[in-house]
Amino acid sequence: GEIRPAICCTVTVNKDGVIGDDIKFFAANIKSHARLAYDHVSDWLENGSSEAWQPSEEIATIVRDLYDFSLARAEWREKNAVVFPDRP
Repeated sequence: GEIRPAICCTVTVNKDGVIGDDIKFFAANIKSHARLAYDHVSDWLENGSSEAWQPSEEIATIVRDLYDFSLARAEWREKNAVVFPDRP
């Protein structure tokens, strides 16, 4: 819950994963309100629930939005950019 310095970014991304020209980076102070573990969030996204983690509705909405963003960007990269295969 400490206030910490961060580099933040705002950008518009359309539903097709195209990044807008309005990218802005700026310094800010942030205060974390939740600690997320990758495995717990992944379980929650893939299964609709996680034994180890249940987000508040506010956090759930943010996580879903970020997940949708990641899917749109992955699809855009598949169509428009070089995508390297996963390596062991």
